Amino acid sequence: MKRSFWSILTVFLSVVLFSSCGASKKDVSSLISGRWNILEVAGEKITGDKLPFIEFDTAEKRLHGNAGCNNFNAGYQVDPAKISSFKISQAVSTMMACPDMETEGKVLKALDKVASVKKAASATGLQLLDNNGAVLFLLEKAL
Repeated sequence: MKRSFWSILTVFLSVVLFSSCGASKKDVSSLISGRWNILEVAGEKITGDKLPFIEFDTAEKRLHGNAGCNNFNAGYQVDPAKISSFKISQAVSTMMACPDMETEGKVLKALDKVASVKKAASATGLQLLDNNGAVLFLLEKAL
């Protein structure tokens, strides 16, 4: 009888653990999926008429966006052992000259430093963080 109880308990716990791991991976995809406006870069609010944005394609593990003037594209990886881990591959961008290249430079430079992702305090917010946990990007879900 004891053996049956422990066997059932072991199977139950295994199912719960494996399903929760799958849920975490799915949650990250559902968390980042879609288009996000960039509200802040490295603690500085974005000003101007046109907000830069990032759009995540979770099926292809790619992202694209606009840094304020130029468009960019990159891939990303999530470490299965640490779901919040989020690494963006080297981004490529168009190279048009624009009146405000300061915001552009900050966005592109910060992309290379992203190490993790987490939900922001607001219901529609997302944060991309560096290795030390400092917020690089404050994003808001685009409507």
